[in-house]
Amino acid sequence: SIQKFLQFQLTVNISAVTTALVGSFAYAKSPLAAIQLLWVNLLMDALASLALASEPPTDALLKRDPVNRSKSIITRRMWGNMLGQSAYQIVVIMVLLFAGPEMFGFDPGHEVERNQNKNSVHYTFIFNAFVWMQLFNEINSRSLEGEANVFRGIHRNPLFCGILFTTAVLQVIIVQFGGKAMHVDDGGLSAYLWGVSLAIGVASLPIQQVINIIYAFQ
Repeated sequence: SIQKFLQFQLTVNISAVTTALVGSFAYAKSPLAAIQLLWVNLLMDALASLALASEPPTDALLKRDPVNRSKSIITRRMWGNMLGQSAYQIVVIMVLLFAGPEMFGFDPGHEVERNQNKNSVHYTFIFNAFVWMQLFNEINSRSLEGEANVFRGIHRNPLFCGILFTTAVLQVIIVQFGGKAMHVDDGGLSAYLWGVSLAIGVASLPIQQVINIIYAFQ
């Protein structure tokens, strides 16, 4: 369970730090506001730790030989999962950051926030897509050894399902009604942008299968 949490936490850290650094270098402003990063940290440190630490042991785990105490807690397989998911998340955020306004027809976030002194749809969209990628990757993080079915046994862990559902509901409330307090656009996001955000998040699941296939050929 600790390994599952670490796999999830380090993936979030890699993506969040890269996003903040690139945004700051490019536009002198991170697309993820400080209050949004606090929410991501709450999601990552508190809720995800409860959810993943509550995973019941599987029969395969109980039959496995004890792990040598000198071995690293982060395995090569975990690094493959983390770097693969981080790469996907970073690519998506960079596309949304630099090409998003042209692709979806809204004003660039750094211009809106600098010239109009208000929160932008652009950065709200990036924040929403980022969080949904983490939520669906939390499901992927239940798998450490490249198991194809990341949903196996999820019904036996109501705490995990409850936390995931609660986090999703809170994210909807934050984006649609958070306003200035959560540094999001006052009108929230349109149904279309919500659909794109969810699609980006769901794509983390097939991306994990691609990572599994690539790792299998190494």
